[in-house]
Amino acid sequence: MNAVKYYRIKSGLSQRDLDRRAGIHSVLMMENTDPNSAAAHISSEDYNAISSVLGVSVDELYRTDLPKIVET
Repeated sequence: MNAVKYYRIKSGLSQRDLDRRAGIHSVLMMENTDPNSAAAHISSEDYNAISSVLGVSVDELYRTDLPKIVET
């Protein structure tokens, strides 16, 4: 599972809430793009902002081995 989505759901935030708190507009794209792909054109500043809000390291946001969880 995509780590941004995983940690966002664990934090109880919607995509819109996370965008607003991080001051960005790319959570949807981050959640639907493999962060290790060359096609991922998401700035390091956006990853830094997300990691700050979610309280995890930027490296943690690049993980792809997290279990799937269901958004409630």
